[in-house]
Amino acid sequence: RETLGSENLKRLTEEDSYGAFFGNILTLGVLHVAPNTPAVRDFVSYARSRYAIFTEESMRIHESEDAALDALLKTRRNEVTWGLITFNSLSPTDVDYAIRLNYTTVPNTNQIVNTIAKGLDRTYQRYHLSGFLTLQRLVDSYAFGLASASGYAPRLAPAEETAFAPFPTASFDQNIFYFAVQFLLGIILSMC
Repeated sequence: RETLGSENLKRLTEEDSYGAFFGNILTLGVLHVAPNTPAVRDFVSYARSRYAIFTEESMRIHESEDAALDALLKTRRNEVTWGLITFNSLSPTDVDYAIRLNYTTVPNTNQIVNTIAKGLDRTYQRYHLSGFLTLQRLVDSYAFGLASASGYAPRLAPAEETAFAPFPTASFDQNIFYFAVQFLLGIILSMC
């Protein structure tokens, strides 16, 4: 980001389709974490030791989920927010968390099938570029390590080597040519 310069970064993210697609990587934003408990502070220390991108400025701990949401609303005009990780429980035997990301970075999940798309619909790739899978893997790795260190589980963190493939696309049961001339087919066939 720094090597691009502010003017080039602005041009890339605002004027180009690649900027819309890769914008989250270029302008990641702040990751908020809640609540402020010893277990969550240990997780934040782990995250900062694992990824250099998590600094005091880019990863903030809040007293509660409501306090984090209030902070997000107060800074929404002058600060980019990547997301919020809320831990309902974080112990060696019980991990319950929610990841909320900025809605502009993940694909819309309201649509089950895109019937208009020809071929592969690539909107699923926004999950790869949003950072959701990275955050999920980070929390899961920490949770497995926590359970393993306490003797509750073998050290089997999420797969290091993961292959992603798109969900199968719907079969093509519609011919575009026939769709375009469907109103004439009856006449043409009866003339033959």
